[in-house]
Amino acid sequence: MRNDNNDATLAPALAPYNEKANAAIVKAVRARDWTKTAVRYGEICLTLAKPDEFTEVWSQLDLSTFPPDLNNMPWIGLYHFTGSGQRDANCLPVGDIAVATRLAPPYQPPRASPMFYLSPCPEAPPSALGPALAHPTGFRFLVNDRGSKNPRDICYWQPIAPDGYYALGICFNAREPDRSNYWCVRKDLCISVDKIRVWQEHGWQGSGSVEAPKARPDKWKDVQDGYVLLSPLAYTYGSLPAFYLRLPMACLDVEPFDFPGPPRPELDPAIVVNHKLKAGLSPVVIVPFTAIPGDASNVPDQPYTSPFYFIAAQPYYFCYNVLSPTGGGTTTTTYRVGVTKEESTTFERSTSITTNVEVGAVFEGPTASASLSMTNTFSLTQLSGRTEETSVEYSEQLIFKETARVWQWQLLTDLVVTRSDGTQIRPIAYRNQDRTNIPPPDKASPPEAMEN
Repeated sequence: MRNDNNDATLAPALAPYNEKANAAIVKAVRARDWTKTAVRYGEICLTLAKPDEFTEVWSQLDLSTFPPDLNNMPWIGLYHFTGSGQRDANCLPVGDIAVATRLAPPYQPPRASPMFYLSPCPEAPPSALGPALAHPTGFRFLVNDRGSKNPRDICYWQPIAPDGYYALGICFNAREPDRSNYWCVRKDLCISVDKIRVWQEHGWQGSGSVEAPKARPDKWKDVQDGYVLLSPLAYTYGSLPAFYLRLPMACLDVEPFDFPGPPRPELDPAIVVNHKLKAGLSPVVIVPFTAIPGDASNVPDQPYTSPFYFIAAQPYYFCYNVLSPTGGGTTTTTYRVGVTKEESTTFERSTSITTNVEVGAVFEGPTASASLSMTNTFSLTQLSGRTEETSVEYSEQLIFKETARVWQWQLLTDLVVTRSDGTQIRPIAYRNQDRTNIPPPDKASPPEAMEN
């Protein structure tokens, strides 16, 4: 019995199987300017802040290392939100910005680092817990720069959150800030995370070191399906807690097309190995640029050219083998679930998305400031107990009576990541457990996992 088994990794696209699915995504993405668009995550909308809406109010070169490298000097800058030029009075930060970097002469301060404004979503139904966002009731003085020998004065301020809310950031200004310029976030929309040191202060009478929230790589496991953890891109201080936002996923509105679900295979003698049927389309998930740090090297000025990314699953059936069981009998065939190690590594480097048969597809890279499991949303096969295995190969025995040819199909899912300008990162094809034989065998043994 002939077995023309072929691996999906070698399959050329014999037809534009994903043309309509891709066109639907690109059209929807290019219909908006994502540098100005507010993206809805449940009750809260995120909008990219403009750096010129934050003013540098204090900066200092770090001379604690001797001898200093004058062409690569550590530098800290503190930026205060001014509110000037904001597009919407409700689009506000949760705190101010600290920039720790290295400078060469003439030591010109860089612009403020990226931040997202939060705003209440008018489309969201009222919550019994109250509005998602509330202004602080005041500010608590934390520390000043006494002893820094800097000619400018600066103070750190903690927003005082109303009952039922958390302050997610701190503010930098010589005087107490304006309460109406900042948001606090309702407690159920936040999750406590760890912190990392952004700047180590030297010389102040009180410690002025700045920290930022940072979730552990496995923090996504604490989040229910359909939700996302997002860094507020805020800063904190001392013993103050740190938080991420825990919000429902945001999805892109895409015009429907002929086959939102993948067409199932039918008997067709013209089909050959490696043929792909038309691809369907899953919900298109929207994530901020902080979730895709791996693409920063390919996108100049990533936060301001591609502030949001769009992740979709395009499922389709792939003919991975054609059997010729002339005269009938038993044949053993193999197939693979998941992705190869090389595919997984390449995709994770460019997208920060981990793909393997235990987790499916999740953000959990140590550099990604977002956590999200897309496994159930994209209907990807998961195999419990297969820790860190990217794929599992199976074998099965099929028994046929007299038949001329048998077409073996497997459901593959392309994970497609689209930038804000509509260009796409090279996708990865995830092999699912869903398979079918046409015509079906008269008898089949249960698939058995093979040793990797």
